[in-house]
Formats: sequence, structure tokens, C-alpha cells
Amino acid sequence: MDIVGKLRCDANLKYLYQGGYSGFGRPRIYDAKVEYNDLSRFIYEGEIDKDLHIYTQTLWHVGLKRQLRVLFMLNSSKPKPRYILLFSTDLSLSGVELLSLYKLRFQIEFLFRDAKQFSGLNHCQARNAKSLSFHFNSSLSAVNIAKLDLLTQYHNRQSQAAGFVFSLRSYTQH
Repeated sequence: MDIVGKLRCDANLKYLYQGGYSGFGRPRIYDAKVEYNDLSRFIYEGEIDKDLHIYTQTLWHVGLKRQLRVLFMLNSSKPKPRYILLFSTDLSLSGVELLSLYKLRFQIEFLFRDAKQFSGLNHCQARNAKSLSFHFNSSLSAVNIAKLDLLTQYHNRQSQAAGFVFSLRSYTQH
């Protein structure tokens, strides 16, 4: 099972050593520490928006003690450029795939948030595994059905020019 997440902006990362073995001592595993103001060793994967650039690289995370596929998103629209570091334990992912998986992760978190706030996901007092499973499934299904209903209403009455925004709060108020 692979993990997708976000790193701190000052994460302790190192480049993997790409050179050959000198024949003496232990072979080198790591090269230099990653400096985020120098992107020359990252692979440029393109632009998402006008000012949002994507760079990727396979790096070693010192704290986690493992290799990670790191996505460096640089926003150059402001006077002081800002960046975000996303990561995955799946080393074969491209930058675009990693970004889309991270966006899907937030959709899942919004589903659980809405289920907790509006459809009673936390309000079950049963102890039986079957009862708990039924309660969780019905609560999450209620959110999905509400989202499907709003989506069909949106397609029936509006053009495709404006984007669809789902709000379970506004759905429960009507």
C-alpha cells in the first residue's frame, strides 16, 4: 500500500548518489542535502497553470528513512515564489499522477467530513461489528446520494460554463 501526502516546506531530504563506486570503503548512498532554491537536479514536468510549475525527483527522506517520489510545485505568480512539497512512496508515479492522487485524497476527506457533520457518522452507539458496518455504510451512502442528486439538478438547470460546487450544508437547508 502506497502513501500520498504533503511534506513540510523545510523537510530534510537528500539526493540519491548516482555516481560509481570508487572501490574503497562503503559505497555512497546519499549525495547532498536538497536546497529548495536550486532546482537544477529536479526533473521539470511542465506547467499546470500560468504560474504553477511542477518538478519531481526521487529523494531520500532522513526522518522516514526511505525513498520518496517528491513533487515540488512552484508558484511564481507572487514577488516571493512559494512552493509545496507533495510525496508518494510509489516511486514510479509521475508528477501529474501524484498531484491528481493528492486531489482525490481531499475529496475522500470531504466525504468523511460531510458524513460526520450532516449524516450522523459518529452517532452510532452499537458495539456489534455488523451494526457498525451498516451504520457507516448508510451514513456514507446518504452523502453520496445527496451529492448525486445535486449533480443531476445542476446538469438539468445550468450550462456547463460554471463549475459544480457541492455543499451538503446548502442541500440540507433546502
